[in-house]
Amino acid sequence: MVSAAASAWRREGYEVIGTAVAGATAKRLGADAKLEQSITTDALIGRVENGRVNMGSRTVVVMDEAEMADTKRLASLTELTARQESKLVLVGDQAQLPSIGAGGMFEALQDHVPTAAVREVHRARHVWERKAWAQVREGESQRALVSYQAHERLHIADTRDEAVERMVGDWDRARQESPQERAVMLSDASNVELDRINALAQERRAQAGELGARQIALPDRPYGLAAGDRPVQLDRQALILRAWRYAFRPNRTRRTVSSSAQVGGRMDA
Repeated sequence: MVSAAASAWRREGYEVIGTAVAGATAKRLGADAKLEQSITTDALIGRVENGRVNMGSRTVVVMDEAEMADTKRLASLTELTARQESKLVLVGDQAQLPSIGAGGMFEALQDHVPTAAVREVHRARHVWERKAWAQVREGESQRALVSYQAHERLHIADTRDEAVERMVGDWDRARQESPQERAVMLSDASNVELDRINALAQERRAQAGELGARQIALPDRPYGLAAGDRPVQLDRQALILRAWRYAFRPNRTRRTVSSSAQVGGRMDA
């Protein structure tokens, strides 16, 4: 949908800039919609204010996963585009991802500006799964779970420990059976349990010979980083990269550690 709209705007002579709270989302938006610029919202605001990015009446700013934007950040972007006389298009669903920080502005704006809604689910392959997704969004989770169980997509464990072990095992099997596809694990766990899941997953990769023998210890983590690890950078965090410099990357950016050395805790990515 965004790709088609961006193509139409460009044909009419508009410049289309993509943005999102998370760096990975902005990058994906840029690739999907074939945008020349697609960066994090904080970066966009900063670059416009310091003159590195120009916006005007022939500029359209598309923000993906706008429901994740806290009110302060979204207000800043709204004020910025208004000052530049640019068009701001917010894409998102408040019933999905929650805002990072105090939010609610995205949902509130829908009562005051023109909106368009996509009603049909396209990502799910099967009709029953599309219906289940709609049920989850509408708060009918029990009906959705019945459908998932009927199609052997729901697996119940007696304890959380057992569920974690099974999940990591299923993840390991899935990625080995389909190495060309990306296998992910999603969890509502605490940070402590997430650390344990990461450690178990890393152990599986180490046993398969996918990681280097040397590890660099991480503070407050039950695991370290080795060559072959794939860390995800979070907001306001940085990896120590080549030439001993702190290199800040967009949040949610994925990297692969190519080598590690114990001296000074350096690693190359």
